[in-house]
Amino acid sequence: MRSFPSCSLCKSETENDSKVYRGMIITSDDLKPYGKGIKLLNKAFMLTTKDRSVAEDFAERDVIHRKSVKDEHIKLQAICTYEIVNDRTALDIGKISEYSNEQEVLIGPYSAFIVPEV
Repeated sequence: MRSFPSCSLCKSETENDSKVYRGMIITSDDLKPYGKGIKLLNKAFMLTTKDRSVAEDFAERDVIHRKSVKDEHIKLQAICTYEIVNDRTALDIGKISEYSNEQEVLIGPYSAFIVPEV
């Protein structure tokens, strides 16, 4: 997911630091509304990480590999990538977090995003 230039995440010092990741487990029904170019408004606080491997660990936790009658996975592992553009809607909390090794970035509520691909 990529954010709108005017209302995105947090300022970064280098191009490589401009992305944060969130790992999650999602149902195929929950995934249906997402498509290329869809605009989203995040309504709650959201924890992300600068370290993709941390997000991958979260996406792999507690996965139950059940399948539907059509032999489709009921729950899917997903990694969302958020591109950081603006310092007004996110906060690097890695140094004050109880889990400093997770390199957490807190995204504030009412942050807008565009989905570039699924």
